This record gives sequence, structure tokens and C-alpha cells, in this order.
Amino acid sequence: MAGQSRVRYISVMTDDVGLFFSFFFAFLGISAVANPQEWKDFFQDLFKRSYSGVLLAFFLLPIGMVILTFHNNWESGFALFITVCGWLATSLGFLCLLVPSLPAKSTEKLLKSKKMIALSGGVLALFSLLSAASFYW
Repeated sequence: MAGQSRVRYISVMTDDVGLFFSFFFAFLGISAVANPQEWKDFFQDLFKRSYSGVLLAFFLLPIGMVILTFHNNWESGFALFITVCGWLATSLGFLCLLVPSLPAKSTEKLLKSKKMIALSGGVLALFSLLSAASFYW
């Protein structure tokens, strides 16, 4: 009996973390659609600094590692999107620590266009909301 309750608890926790980050990413995406100029200004100001990669890693690594710790779920469906985001955040965070100038160089073209920021935010919001809905299906 004790083993079954532990498995049930882990399963519920995995879903809770997945649902949390589904809404977190959806809110980020909606914000990028609603305010692309502010996001463009934010990233342009951030990437002017030589330590921007390290600062970005301070955000990416914890988010990615929490997802991978509690939601490393490789079952098919939209919930898989959160697992992939976790791996991407962890990998990018680690790369930013190794090569702090990487974000500024790799996002140069993306940040020139408000339309690309809004489009990226829309795609993020769409997949995140589909992921959130999949926890209820």
C-alpha cells in the first residue's frame, strides 16, 4: 500500500508541475503577443551587457531543472511540450554559462522585428495552453 500511494503522489506532483509551467509559459507568450515592443526593448538592453548570458542562465537553469526534476515525462501528447521546454531551458542555461556572449549573437535577427517576437509568443502561448488542456483530458 505504501508504494502505491507514493506512485500516486509522484504522478499528481508531475501533473501539477506540468500544469504550473504550462500556464507560466502561456502567460509569457500572451505577454509577448500583447507587448512585443517592451520585450524587444528588454532583450536589447539585456544583451548590451557582457554578462547577459550569465544573467539569462540564472533564470533558465532553475526553471529547466525544476521541470526536469518533477516533470521529465516522455509520454506522447501535449504535456511532452513542457518536458521539451525543460530540456531546452536547462541546455540553453548551461550553454549561456559556458559562452556568455551566445544569446546576444544568436538572437540578433529575432530581436529586430516586433512581428517575430509576437509570432514566437503566439506559438509559445498556443502550445502551452494545449499542454495545460491536456492535463484535464
